Amino acid sequence: MNVLLSDEKNSQVSPVKLIFSCRGMLVPALLLLAAVVATNGALLIMSDGLSRMVALKERGQLCSVHTNKSKIKRMMAKSDSVMVHRISSEELEELMESCTQKASSGQRGFIYPGTKWCGPGNIAKHFDDVGRYEEEDKCCREHDHCPKQLGAGQCRYGICNKSLFTRQVIFL
Repeated sequence: MNVLLSDEKNSQVSPVKLIFSCRGMLVPALLLLAAVVATNGALLIMSDGLSRMVALKERGQLCSVHTNKSKIKRMMAKSDSVMVHRISSEELEELMESCTQKASSGQRGFIYPGTKWCGPGNIAKHFDDVGRYEEEDKCCREHDHCPKQLGAGQCRYGICNKSLFTRQVIFL
């Protein structure tokens, strides 16, 4: 997936391409997280039914678990249908656990469950420490160590990375 950053000074598209893929390998769940970058709303993730939902706010600053059916229905009604995604009950359980751990640990951003490098920053103990999604984690680690990169929220040369991921920058 290629993403264009906008120049913060004049809100026009800058000739900078950001690469989110690693040799063409993209994890569907990580694509969902990338969608949060492009919106001002929340990415709503749920399994079948309306009993449990995780909401990820822009830039991964807020990850919240919802179990109130009325609130879930209201949030879905206000949300663009593109931003509502269904996953398996097991995956949702994992996301809910990760959100709960994030909140209790005071961690700033959301690290995707099963990884240690995919999200803002990392939770790895050392360079070779990867999660159970090893290939995806190595991809995220590669992007984090790219010399031409903008960290989450970082600005350089008048170009700002407003995403929750470190981005590799290629000047066209």
